[in-house]
Amino acid sequence: MEEASLQNLLFEDPSIIPIEDLFDTSLGSIRLMLKEVGLPDAGSIDLIGVDVKGNIYVIETKLAKNPEAKRQVIGQILEYAAHMHEKEVDWLDNAVKKQKGVGLSEYFEQLNDSDWNKENFEQNIADNLASGTFKLFIVVDEMNSSLQKIINYMRNVLKVEIYALELKYFKHNDDGMEILVSTVHGGKMPPPPKPQSSKWTWERFLEDAEKRVDEYTLKTLEELYEFTCQMGRVDFGKGRVYGTFKLFLPYKDDEFDLYVVRSDARGSWFSFKTMLQKGVKKELIQEFIRNLKALGFPLDENNHAERYPQFDVTILNEKEKLSKFKQYVKELKEKLQTIN
Repeated sequence: MEEASLQNLLFEDPSIIPIEDLFDTSLGSIRLMLKEVGLPDAGSIDLIGVDVKGNIYVIETKLAKNPEAKRQVIGQILEYAAHMHEKEVDWLDNAVKKQKGVGLSEYFEQLNDSDWNKENFEQNIADNLASGTFKLFIVVDEMNSSLQKIINYMRNVLKVEIYALELKYFKHNDDGMEILVSTVHGGKMPPPPKPQSSKWTWERFLEDAEKRVDEYTLKTLEELYEFTCQMGRVDFGKGRVYGTFKLFLPYKDDEFDLYVVRSDARGSWFSFKTMLQKGVKKELIQEFIRNLKALGFPLDENNHAERYPQFDVTILNEKEKLSKFKQYVKELKEKLQTIN
């Protein structure tokens, strides 16, 4: 088996990596796999995987006969992780668009996995990139004692989350039956201490936004927050990288979040899919989208009514557009109240 074959096996069937056997919390399987992702000054990563929780897997394949299957592959995968550390989400999003034709969140939306939550997923992706928290896998056709010792030292002493996955391929000469046997070396790592996470407050959100946006956008964020407080229940997120606040509108005996605003302004989104799940008629959502589209939001009532489309708050920097936006949200709320 060649290295390209190992790589293709994992690319075509990510479930070969036994995620459920390695982690206490069931993550299912890797649902997105990217191949040969380039990094400036560091070459290309064989494979990058992502699961529904926003965990990121860095995967390097090597054959036992390749001398790099010992020490050099360790340096290689650490170099990749170091260059990914502190990358913006846009970097990963663009890599997904290049290979899959859609963005990262849109790709997972289309999977319709009940365990996927857009807000938690995007916050975890951003947090993991910012903190350099990745799950490292070296995939080999045959394990050797030198690599085993290095893996054990990195895991047990340095506390690096790194695994060796041995994939042995067998083909029966008589009937042509093919068998692939996978063995993980290293076993489970103890769960890392949970980072201290607390909900953002308006004060923290504003302080973070001041570092990320210009004065005009900051003013828009302030006015949008004041309007949000007037319209319904406001809730803040727990992300470690970006602050978020969302507007909850009442609907029948329940509520739903209409939009989520992020402290960098451009990573905000509408929760149209949640509205549909709560029973709001699609026609009402489409009407709201048409109004937003007239303001310059890059939305389409036929393509976005069942999704979580992102938007840039800077669209509302013009006072007239912000005033119209408030009007459309008020009208939507009034229509929802008549349904009650």
